[in-house]
Amino acid sequence: MGNDNFHSFRKECTHSVISDNSEESSDEGYFIRTTEYALYPNREQERKLLLFLEVCREVYNRLWKVCKFLLERNLGLPNDIYLMKVARGIWNHNEWMKPIYQNCLNDVAKRVHKAFKSFLKGRKEGRNVGYPRYKSKNRYDSFTYPHPQGYYFVSKDGKKGGFDRIRLGKIGNIRFGNRFRIPGIMKTATISRTRVGKEYRWKICIVWMVNKFTEHQTSLDFEDTYSKPIGMDLGLRSLAAFSDGTVIPNDNTYRRKESELAKIQRKLSKAIEDNPDYKKSDDYYRMRARLTHRFRKLKNHRKDLYHKTTREITYNHGDIYAESLNVKELSEETESKTMKKQFRDAAWSTF
Repeated sequence: MGNDNFHSFRKECTHSVISDNSEESSDEGYFIRTTEYALYPNREQERKLLLFLEVCREVYNRLWKVCKFLLERNLGLPNDIYLMKVARGIWNHNEWMKPIYQNCLNDVAKRVHKAFKSFLKGRKEGRNVGYPRYKSKNRYDSFTYPHPQGYYFVSKDGKKGGFDRIRLGKIGNIRFGNRFRIPGIMKTATISRTRVGKEYRWKICIVWMVNKFTEHQTSLDFEDTYSKPIGMDLGLRSLAAFSDGTVIPNDNTYRRKESELAKIQRKLSKAIEDNPDYKKSDDYYRMRARLTHRFRKLKNHRKDLYHKTTREITYNHGDIYAESLNVKELSEETESKTMKKQFRDAAWSTF
């Protein structure tokens, strides 16, 4: 790179500065919430969703190469604004990328920048961190609309203001599940896929915010709603024990279904041992889909139980005090496989 090109590059590409000083959030007066909806696209819409993922993956990998090139030559990490410009240039010079919503590439640039920034920060702190990954087809499963102009709810005939379909830019009106109406200001929307056998399940997670001092909040009678402060201790036999004597039993979500899951896994292992080409068969994908379905049911059951339990706790108490636990360290320090399973089954971090 010549001197003139280098100086022009330095002017255009401002470098990221890693600092520990946290800036004040502009959303300080708001509650930030996320609502998840299941998506049910038709075949044409699913084809477009897969094209979105492929384009975002390709742009991600090209930006990854740009950051790697600059870091290897000690030119510093470009900021996300510069990476957005590069992503826009890639989109403009590739006709096959034109069918996707261009603003989705802004989030791709932010992801690349965040990955390298976290890597550099971890290396600076002396932690053992891995180099950001080059994304293969099986490692890129989501894309984001950064602004509600790219998505909104519509009626069946496509008019704004309804709540029968959700319109995604450059994709169309898609059926969705969950009838929860968002009461606040919508921000970003992330569409993601989960592989089940040879098929995919799609969902959208919408981040929205609501003012902390809405009419609903100020109309609450806090003296009746909240009681005295309470202390909480997490455990394995009992999920949580409170200072007022209340005990929440451990549901043992995974342990109760462990033998059933092990039976399916043994069948898969035996079939693969008997036939090396079994992984290419339809029967293998059916068994994998069944196993994935069982694990998803367990995950959803635990999530539903914890949501209901924690909601009841927060609605019936004021300040809640709990010890600060590093669940990952506790699990890794335990040599017993049984204890490791119990730690993961209790899912303290999720709770």
